[in-house]
Amino acid sequence: MLIKNAPWRSIGKFRRSDEMRNGTATDLAKGIAIAVLAILISVWMIFSQDDQRRTLPDLQQITNLRGPSQQQALQSFLEATKSGDEIFYHESQLRSALRALIYAPNVSQNVSHKALSFLALIGVTEDLQFIIDNPPKTTWMYHRWAYDVASSLLEPTSDKEWAFLQKCALDGWDDPSVVRAGIQTLKLIASLRSREILEEAQRQKQEWKGTITTALEYIGSGPAPLSSYSVEELADRVAQIVKIGEWRGTGQPRYNRSHDKALVDFNFRAVRDGYIYTATFHRERFVWKLAGVRETLQELYAPPLDRLLPLK
Repeated sequence: MLIKNAPWRSIGKFRRSDEMRNGTATDLAKGIAIAVLAILISVWMIFSQDDQRRTLPDLQQITNLRGPSQQQALQSFLEATKSGDEIFYHESQLRSALRALIYAPNVSQNVSHKALSFLALIGVTEDLQFIIDNPPKTTWMYHRWAYDVASSLLEPTSDKEWAFLQKCALDGWDDPSVVRAGIQTLKLIASLRSREILEEAQRQKQEWKGTITTALEYIGSGPAPLSSYSVEELADRVAQIVKIGEWRGTGQPRYNRSHDKALVDFNFRAVRDGYIYTATFHRERFVWKLAGVRETLQELYAPPLDRLLPLK
């Protein structure tokens, strides 16, 4: 049984029935009621998202606009959507407006963050450099923007970009998700400089020793470049490198309009947690290469009700 976006720990704490001394029918009924409530909340969220999608502005029309008119229309679109697939499809016509919305003074922090997140997901080097040179000022976006950028910064070319990745790996943002993104990207870069940064992080951040050791072992294995004539083959290879727990499969590529960029989802399962990671790939001439990979969804799988009772 799968409950999306329904954190069971926020609804009630559970443990196995064989660990309880005095389970009662009342306790079981409470557990069932909580589970039904979680299911109803999930169904309501799905229908709410459908209602939002029906009222979205036409993105195709937005791509035909220019300047402030396009920014205003795209702002309305971002206020009503969570999905980035349509934006990714039209990325070449929308990247300039997305940049502007990150820093626009009269735009909500929610829209600014979505604009930055989608821009980082697209993964164009010039946009990542622009964000690093002009970091967001708002507290709400302070850590998340660093995660988004670090997840896509696979081709750092300046000392400032390397310093950014180093800060991520050394927990300079005081955010575990940013550390994880920094370590993963340095691992995937697999260069002498990325190895040196990871070795420094290993000395300073003992709590990340296991993750960093795995990254260094990967670099030490002399991995093949993350490029291929086949985006499907490359996606499967990347999934094996970044997998969490068990790899459950890879989705079909979703291309942009020019067919030179693609998004691919990876499905992982670790204990009771399910993860969706999304990788971005860019095509240069006939060769696909990895441009970034990030966690885009975490799901908590509900335990069987007949084996669970709520704690008193």
